[in-house]
This record gives sequence, C-alpha cells and structure tokens, in this order.
Amino acid sequence: ATYDGYALLQKNNEPSNFDAAEQPKALYYSGLCAQQAGMMEEAKMVYKQLVDEGIAEPGVYEALINIYKDENPALSEQYLKAAREKYPDDTALLYAEINYLLAKGELTSLIDKLEKAAKLDPTNVSIFVTLGQIYDKLYQDQVATDPIAAEDNFNKAMSYYQQALTKDAKSFDAIYSIGALWYNKAAAYSIELNTLSNDYTPAGTKKYDAKKAQMDDAFVNALPFFKQAEEINAKDVNTLIALKEIYARQDKLDLVEEYKKKIDALGN
Repeated sequence: ATYDGYALLQKNNEPSNFDAAEQPKALYYSGLCAQQAGMMEEAKMVYKQLVDEGIAEPGVYEALINIYKDENPALSEQYLKAAREKYPDDTALLYAEINYLLAKGELTSLIDKLEKAAKLDPTNVSIFVTLGQIYDKLYQDQVATDPIAAEDNFNKAMSYYQQALTKDAKSFDAIYSIGALWYNKAAAYSIELNTLSNDYTPAGTKKYDAKKAQMDDAFVNALPFFKQAEEINAKDVNTLIALKEIYARQDKLDLVEEYKKKIDALGN
C-alpha cells in the first residue's frame, strides 16, 4: 500500500513526504511479507520487478535463488549468476554459490569460492572444515591412481582441519574429520595390503610388513581424534563405529564389545 500510494502520487505529480530512495525498500518489504505469508506468486512478482528495474539488493536475489532452487533449478542458477556478477563480494550470495556447487559436486570450482569466503569470513569454522573435506575427497579419489597428488591433497585437508581447530578447539566437525582422514588413509593402506599378501617372497613379505606398519600407525593416529569426538558427542554413530573398528584391528575385544553395546543402545 505504501509503494502503491507513492506511485499514485508520482503519477499525478502530487507532492509526497515519502523519500524516493525508500521506494525500493517498500517494494522489497511487500515481497518479503508475501513470502513469509506463503503468497509465493506475489513474492516472485515483486522480486522480479525489483530485478527488472535494476534496484534489487542482494537479499532479493537470495530470495529468488531459494524460491526457485527446487521448482526451477535452471532459473535459480540464472539468478545466482546474475547476483554474483552484480554483488561479487556479498558473503550471503557467495555462500549460496558454494551450496549450489556442493550440491552439484563441483569440487574444484568450490576451492576458489571457499578460499575467497575464508578471506571474507576468517572466523567461520565451517568454511575451513569444508575445504578440508574437499581435499579429503580429492585424496580418496586419487590415492589409487596418483599417489603423489593424493598425498598433497591429504596434507592440504589436514592443514585446513587444523586451521579450523585454531578457531574452535572444540569443533566436532573438525575433530571428527581429522580422525576420518587418518582412518581413510589406513583404509587405503589396507587395500594395498590385499595385493601384497599374494607375494610370499622375502621381498614381498618385507613390503607387506612395512605397509601393515603404516596402516597400523594411521589407525593409531585416528584414535585420539575419534575419542575426542566421542567426548563432544557421545551419540554420533559414525564415531562409535570407527572406534569399534579400530579396536577390532588392535584385538582389543573388550573395547569392541563395549562399543558394540553403545551402538546397539542407539538403535543401530
């Protein structure tokens, strides 16, 4: 009503004490009220008008991106692209793009976006954890085909997880992720062990023993992080399963039974 009243006065060249600079805000608030009331078609109409008139703020684009995310992904992507071009330094829109790329699994594209986000929002632990998880995934993808690149990605993942811990020493996600990173490394060693186990020569046995020692060390490195994760969230099933598996490999059967009971108590 405020917006329509202002437009009517303007059309008839009548004086108004309503500041012209407030006009886009009034229009935006009408769209926001419509969205909150579940009147999505009315909200879309208002938001599109703001975009078409070139007076849309970042929040307008963000609303359109979310509205069309499931209904029309292509249109949502179109608004996201336009928004990022118009407001390249807006943090909320940057996160919207990050979530979009995460959903599509475009890991390489994500790295640049997340590194920019880390500079804009250096205290946000989740950014550093997510970067670690991306490099963790790249490590797992390359470990069997490109060991050198895989090891580099392992180190980058570890670095980002550790950076996350410097910002929040009790971050469950960062602590659990470091444990999982070591666990995944141990799992990769176990796959290599299966191949080496077929070589019964002295040289083959020596390689097997060396690789098994690496695997055991990786599990040992993972253990304290999973224990710490359990202290923070004793009901996280993945943490309990990881602990049970590590203790099984260490032949600590009493602890295996203890964690089996914990898992069963959670209904898993």
